[in-house]
Amino acid sequence: MIIYSVEISVEKEIHKNWVQWMKTTHIPDVMETDLFLEFKFFKNLNTKKETYSIQYKLRNMDDYLQYQNVFASALQKEHNRKFKNKFSAKRELLRML
Repeated sequence: MIIYSVEISVEKEIHKNWVQWMKTTHIPDVMETDLFLEFKFFKNLNTKKETYSIQYKLRNMDDYLQYQNVFASALQKEHNRKFKNKFSAKRELLRML
């Protein structure tokens, strides 16, 4: 199993709108690619910033590469357009042991 982990810090004044948009639009759009088995959405409680983590589970690296090659750019552009200069993101790829 592969975990595609995205950690995002958003500015305090937009965090409620951002969380709502992630739950109703962005995460469903990612899941509609049919490449991910499941996701988990977390709020980081160990920081003063509004920081969140989304972990998407994939079967294998081929599915991740297909996501990156076919879907990721458009989905990230939509996020960037809607929340430009209001967030920072860090992405990691993890393998379950």
